[in-house]
Formats: sequence, structure tokens, C-alpha cells
Amino acid sequence: TVDMKNNLIKLCKILLAVLGFASTITSCRVEYGCPYGDFQLKGNVTDENDAPIKGIRIAVSASYPNPDIKGPKDTVYTNEKGQYILVNDYLYNFDKVHLKFEDIDGPENGGEFETVEVDAQIVQIEDGRDWYSGTFEASADVTMIKK
Repeated sequence: TVDMKNNLIKLCKILLAVLGFASTITSCRVEYGCPYGDFQLKGNVTDENDAPIKGIRIAVSASYPNPDIKGPKDTVYTNEKGQYILVNDYLYNFDKVHLKFEDIDGPENGGEFETVEVDAQIVQIEDGRDWYSGTFEASADVTMIKK
């Protein structure tokens, strides 16, 4: 009976591997059978005189319909031209993203600016096929006001 038990355990391990239970890793994109898509967030940040602002932190967040589940968060910063871009493969399955623009360097880079919060709608710009959901994009140009 010990041999029969060992053989049954081996058979179960083989069946689990064949059925794909080993593919329950969190990295869905590289595993068969997980939908995925591409997402890009972009925009410009300027002051009230249309001058670009460098070094603004943009906190990006998304919410699931269930408020008990915390959605993903990410952060991106503006470059010397006041531009920002965030590319990832997980925000595409939301309707919108919430953006919080914060001046984190104080008087450097043009002065101290008030925090601005906006929601950016996510739109599909390219259809997908099979497990690939397509390409999605959101954008927001923001004018920040000095304190």
C-alpha cells in the first residue's frame, strides 16, 4: 500500500503539471492563457505662462469596482520639457486612471506649485487578437498654478 500511495502522489504531480497548475505564477504575460495588453500614459505639465515644468511627480492610480481591493499604483516624473510618459502592461484593463501632480522640489524648476488632481480616460487605440487585448492610452496635459 505504501508503493500504491507513492505512485498515486507521483500521478497527481504529473496531472497537475500537465493541467497547467504550475502556471499560476503572478507573471501572467509570459504564461499561456492570460489576457494582456499594452498601456501608455503621456502628457505635458506647464505653468500659467505655458513654460514647461521639470521634476513634477505624477502619482498614477487606478481603482477596481470593488473598493475593498486596492488598485495598482505607479509614479512618473516630468522631464526638462515638462513631458511625462509611463508605459506598462497592467493599467489597460481599467476605464480611467487618477493622476496627482505634485511639486516635490519646492522653489527649484520655476517656483512652488499647487497640487493638481485629474482623472484621465483610458481609450483603446489598437484592437487586439486572441489573448492580446490591444493597445490602450490615456493622456492629460496640466497647467499648474504657483502658490
